[in-house]
Amino acid sequence: MIRYMLALLPSKKCALPFIQVAQSIFAPLNDGYLLNEDNSLPHITVCAFECDDSKKIEKLCEDLRDCKVDPCSIRILGLMLKKGKNPPYHYSINLSIAREEPILQLHYKIRSLLIENQIMPINPSMELYQPHITLAGIAWKPSTSVILDSRIDDLISMPIEEFHLTLGKSDAIGQCLEILYEF
Repeated sequence: MIRYMLALLPSKKCALPFIQVAQSIFAPLNDGYLLNEDNSLPHITVCAFECDDSKKIEKLCEDLRDCKVDPCSIRILGLMLKKGKNPPYHYSINLSIAREEPILQLHYKIRSLLIENQIMPINPSMELYQPHITLAGIAWKPSTSVILDSRIDDLISMPIEEFHLTLGKSDAIGQCLEILYEF
């Protein structure tokens, strides 16, 4: 099965600070997920799914074009450390995004469109949906120190342009590898 995601992406200009912070602070601890300019793009997953039926993908894109999805403003709340299941010392470093009405409405609308097209979302949905931007996946043992500097504060407080909806290819760990279509 091919893994896809409908995700909100920033402009290239706005994406660069996310990439720079991820690379400069978390590269030494990286264990597979690290934002870069080539194949791991900063994004907010709205819905992830798997599908091998190109007709279903075409129909979904047609439905999304008909919906007239507007760009979405976001608000970064802060840095979030999320414990992974495997390996034992894996954590995700995320920027938590406010669960405000525009992004939640988009999530509900896209989730409904996927289900109407007989495609099941695979990421947490509805009340469990927590929008975020993953900066890195790290291997971090309690004895390892990580120095967070002012670049994190600058990233959290920087003015954010609107994010726009895209369909992209993903991998098993949720990286946005390639943009297939922009709405």
